Amino acid sequence: MNTGLLGYNSGALFTPNGRNANFFLSTFPSIPPVAPNGQFIGSDVQFFGDEFRTGRTLQYSVDLQRELPWSFVASVGYIGHRADRLRSNFGRLNALPLNALRLGLPILTTNVNDLTAQQRAYASSVGVTLPANSNAVFTGFNGTVAQALKPFPQYNRINNILESDGETRYNALQA
Repeated sequence: MNTGLLGYNSGALFTPNGRNANFFLSTFPSIPPVAPNGQFIGSDVQFFGDEFRTGRTLQYSVDLQRELPWSFVASVGYIGHRADRLRSNFGRLNALPLNALRLGLPILTTNVNDLTAQQRAYASSVGVTLPANSNAVFTGFNGTVAQALKPFPQYNRINNILESDGETRYNALQA
């Protein structure tokens, strides 16, 4: 096998120096086909950001008890939990710009090539610039207005696998 010429139809497993794996993961997803004009067009893209931080958690509690007459006990407690740097997927790198939502669902779900002059005039009146045709987005594009207006229209979602912006809080008074 010539490692310098791994074309578009290379196998999912590459065994350098003839070493084979001891076992195969049968549920591992196959590699999506690669388009000659662009890689993974129309697919979700996932990446590992370098800003990942390990999660932290803190738990705390306070209890106060007091003996009352006639063998009664009063108890008041507070418990809390705080965690931050949790795994999350808040960053929407390929989200539709908020300005484009002015167009409404009927226009956003229309194919770019099927837009009428009236729809284009409405988009212009609300301050949204539409592509002239599908090839103005990129060659071979055949999608909706919503997809065409995304920052990276060739991809669906772009996800940071190791995003760590999540947090949680819990506070309770117990009596």
